[in-house]
Amino acid sequence: MELLAQIPLTVLSSSTLLFVLGVILGSFINVVGLRYSGEGRLFDFTIIGGRSRCSKCQKQLSWYELVPVLSFLIQQGKCRYCEQRLSLQYPLVEIMGGLIMLLPVYFYNYFDLAHKALLGQDIAPYIIIAVIWTFAALAMLLLTIIDWRLQIIPDQINLFLAGLGVAMIYLPAVSFLENYAFIFGGPLSSLANHLLAGLIGLIFFGAIIAISNGKAMGGGDMKLAGALGLLLGYPDIILMIISAFVIGAIWGLYLIASGKSKLKAKVP
Repeated sequence: MELLAQIPLTVLSSSTLLFVLGVILGSFINVVGLRYSGEGRLFDFTIIGGRSRCSKCQKQLSWYELVPVLSFLIQQGKCRYCEQRLSLQYPLVEIMGGLIMLLPVYFYNYFDLAHKALLGQDIAPYIIIAVIWTFAALAMLLLTIIDWRLQIIPDQINLFLAGLGVAMIYLPAVSFLENYAFIFGGPLSSLANHLLAGLIGLIFFGAIIAISNGKAMGGGDMKLAGALGLLLGYPDIILMIISAFVIGAIWGLYLIASGKSKLKAKVP
């Protein structure tokens, strides 16, 4: 309680609103990710616009059974009709959406925008960066659901992430590794940096696909690496590649140890 008392009311209220909005977006992302068939448009409202039903008994659900997180808790994680257990994916993705929507608050403090504004500096580019990373994280959340279900990475998401990466070229240089590695001086530096990172992602994953004859990973992974390279820039793309392999290895070992997967099975 003492910690909450030290947080300004405006920050607390805006964070609460952002979290609630994120939970709602997380619920929508769940719908899109679970209804996407792997073909056609991601946001085809003839498919995602229909009424929600229980995945077990197919009973049409009422609005009060679809309130993000709360409905799951009130119903104790069960369908009101067939009483079958509901997937934990529903509340987890909704909560993840809420946490992602708090990224602007994090970046506001990370970039020290209040201080920059007092000094009369232009903070609009940094706000745009925060928005870009929020959209990128939401897109990655949707991608994770689809990849887990269908083991595919839609080109539409890769193109969206690449588009965000192109936008980052025209914004202030920001690196999660603090020291941004400029390739050239002047206006070409950011362009060269992000293009180099995109090429590193494409070439590295493309080489793995070629060496393994497509058994280790697919073309979607290569496109995603290129898109994330454009978005992250260099040297962040190197950290991303290392992290991806470490997390993938840990997850794969867990699946094998728990008997949920075999050694040569694909890991999403």
